[in-house]
Amino acid sequence: MLPAYTMLHELGSILDTFAEPGYKNDYLQLQFKDDGEKVGVRFNVPGASMEDVDLQLENNILKISFEKKQNDQDVHYIRRERPYGTFSKAIKMPYRIDPDRISAHIKNGVLYVTLEKAEEAKPKKIEIR
Repeated sequence: MLPAYTMLHELGSILDTFAEPGYKNDYLQLQFKDDGEKVGVRFNVPGASMEDVDLQLENNILKISFEKKQNDQDVHYIRRERPYGTFSKAIKMPYRIDPDRISAHIKNGVLYVTLEKAEEAKPKKIEIR
């Protein structure tokens, strides 16, 4: 049996295949790490500033969205591989997160989000007697 997080990831991948044409969910590539006390998530958000990004934690789901505007609409491109539009992604956290202990910043086109685990989700040392 697959762990719940793996099943959610697979389900998200399957649902992405049915998304409307031009849907750009894969544009928000991410890295997800766990150091025991906190969770770190990195999203690629090239060209975005903090004002462009909406970041929320709701029911232990981290939601990110931002809009990359097309500033050169009157230019005729022969080929264009740099997407624009609204991008979004939602990630179910595998642990309870303390909503008051979340920080985020953007550096070089990457959004760094640090989420502290709630006390009940942190590893506990069990004393053996």
